Amino acid sequence: MKRSLVVASAGLLLWAAGGCNLIDSNGLHIGYSFDAQHYTEKVGDPGAGTLPSVACSTGAMPDPCAATQTALPASYAKDTKVSCDGASGKCVASTTVRLPQLIDLRSAQTALPADAVSFGISAVAIDRIAYWVAAGGNTLNVATPPFDLYVAAQAAMDEHDASAVKLGSVAALPAGSDACGDTVDPKGDGTAGAQRVCDVPLTTAGQAALEGYIKNYKTAPFNLIVAATISAKAGEPIPAGMLDFFVRPSVTLSILK
Repeated sequence: MKRSLVVASAGLLLWAAGGCNLIDSNGLHIGYSFDAQHYTEKVGDPGAGTLPSVACSTGAMPDPCAATQTALPASYAKDTKVSCDGASGKCVASTTVRLPQLIDLRSAQTALPADAVSFGISAVAIDRIAYWVAAGGNTLNVATPPFDLYVAAQAAMDEHDASAVKLGSVAALPAGSDACGDTVDPKGDGTAGAQRVCDVPLTTAGQAALEGYIKNYKTAPFNLIVAATISAKAGEPIPAGMLDFFVRPSVTLSILK
């Protein structure tokens, strides 16, 4: 394949088959995209009906919400917690979705650039974290809240771990919608097909934490954790269905040679 050299104001830009790399006085800068991380969760079973209207008060004994919990279909027992909402004085049903994904860049299908492996990574910049819902991948019967994305140490299994730092939140999805609701990324993603690709709005602290894990990838893997609590009030459908989506960070790696 032909290669060409283009002089840019910030340095020397090398165009090659894999994209573009930039060489300047600070070294070599290479773009790298993670493997697309697949998250999927099934909640309950369709057809469970709506949450009954049950009056309650916080701390009351016996707890009327406990009786409502017992009356739920067996398939919901492990997913859904019925508790008293003090503000409304009614029982609410909450389903927590918590999905940790272990990232080990040492064995990624999309291998790190050879120079990064040979010489090490001196700095990392987060270019974007893209996400998309699989085609037909949202069959939930209720709208989702915003989903939070965290980066955390290898041992962390949830967002409450001391190492967990929030990267950002993705916009809520209407029931049954597979169209992400954040800013659409015009670059899209080759593995997303025709699906709309959006970018996660990132926190400063989350970017710094992720940059640190990537820079020190040889030390240990790390987790990208998705977490949200889906709730239903009296008269609303008890949450049921599946959510199937992908998250893919893209970064620039700086290498001193």
